Amino acid sequence: MSISLIIITKNEERRIRTLLESIQRQTLPPKEIIVIDASTDSTAKIAKEYGATVIYEPVPIRGKARNTGLLASKGEFIALSDADYILDPDWLKFLHQRTTQSHNIGGVSAKILALNKEKLIPRLIESTSQIPRLGNAVMMYRRKAILDAGLWNPKLHTAEDIDLVHRVMKSGYEIAYEPRAKAYHYHPEKLSDFLKKQFEYGQGSMQSKRIQHTFTRKERLLMVSFPFIFIRHIPKTRIHPLLPLFLTTSTYAYTLGMWKSLVSDI
Repeated sequence: MSISLIIITKNEERRIRTLLESIQRQTLPPKEIIVIDASTDSTAKIAKEYGATVIYEPVPIRGKARNTGLLASKGEFIALSDADYILDPDWLKFLHQRTTQSHNIGGVSAKILALNKEKLIPRLIESTSQIPRLGNAVMMYRRKAILDAGLWNPKLHTAEDIDLVHRVMKSGYEIAYEPRAKAYHYHPEKLSDFLKKQFEYGQGSMQSKRIQHTFTRKERLLMVSFPFIFIRHIPKTRIHPLLPLFLTTSTYAYTLGMWKSLVSDI
């Protein structure tokens, strides 16, 4: 059972070496590492030093880059990572164990922890991840599940992960979560940077829903009732006193992104 690890990069020379070193420490190493690169710096050169196959992709669209990596790979299982992660040595082992528990499991997402949680915003971001998110940048799929779902949407700059998860599940597969498979990430340390990412993710999510025609009545209601989110999150003060306000602000940014995508051309 072979595993291909696909990484998409753009000007990551400062961070990709740390990721590749964490891949070298995997207790279950991948058969191949494929880097889809849109860089103008030395990212590709560093990746090749660690034995990766580098494919230049001049148009840095995440969905399109994922597809390029998949079509170039040979593995029965496809693992994913971005360049700004550090992977626990057992990350790949636990993802593979969970994926192979049943032929009905099409994909498994990992647990993401903050590398910089001494800072307030990363600490708040990590506290929101106590609820498993079925779809992220550090997960594993069965190759067949991706093919059955029609690959990643090549138009999506963001939210391509959640978009594929929904289509894999529509194809009849289960998406699982494996908390033992840990990946560490430098979360944004400025609130403005985090909210910008939420806004962009809201745009991508709405674009995906419009393409798939999955924008439900419930979601339409949520887009106009989101100011009440703060009340719903008040109990989370037991985790951190600022968490309800943080989650509400995050929802505002995400919803504004959805609204922008809703009134724009696909």
